[in-house]
Amino acid sequence: FEFLAEYVLAFLWELIANAFGSLFGQSSAASSLAASAPERKFKLGWFGRLIAGALLGALSVWLFPASFAKTQDVRLAVLIGVPIACGLSMGLIGSFKRRHGREAAALESFRNGFFFALPFVAMRFFFTH
Repeated sequence: FEFLAEYVLAFLWELIANAFGSLFGQSSAASSLAASAPERKFKLGWFGRLIAGALLGALSVWLFPASFAKTQDVRLAVLIGVPIACGLSMGLIGSFKRRHGREAAALESFRNGFFFALPFVAMRFFFTH
């Protein structure tokens, strides 16, 4: 239950962030940047996801100062497993959308979901008790 609670918390925040997709490179300005410098957009996208994950992780620590994972072993499992689970979940959402002819958002891939969830979970790991 402890692992599942931490996963649900991280995944819900990731869905909220995904709803604000323009913050993560979905705007037309980011698309025009991609046409002129694709490498630059790629790095900015990752950096933005890492920063957003850390900021929302800090917000979640403020809202929920106690970790749902009570033992150190479970907390370590959360630190390793939740970003992977969130990445897989976001990848599945993106895959489902593409299969049904819809465009997937920037956060709807394993890599981007993972790199958003990792700093989120790290903030909770280091700053909750």
